[in-house]
Amino acid sequence: MTPDSVTKCAHPPCKCIVEVEEPYCSESCASVIDQPHDPCPCGHPECVGTEEAVEDLELDVPAA
Repeated sequence: MTPDSVTKCAHPPCKCIVEVEEPYCSESCASVIDQPHDPCPCGHPECVGTEEAVEDLELDVPAA
């Protein structure tokens, strides 16, 4: 990705970087565009912090 091919997600409180062709980083941000003052719902590390994002992931880790 070059700097000219990326931009910030169109949902105002979101901090995610997206391709210019894709205005939102997720369906979550696209669905709340009419609520710009709500916290960002995307769940990506850029918005919730790395620890919170890792806790929200549902990983299928095989038992050892």
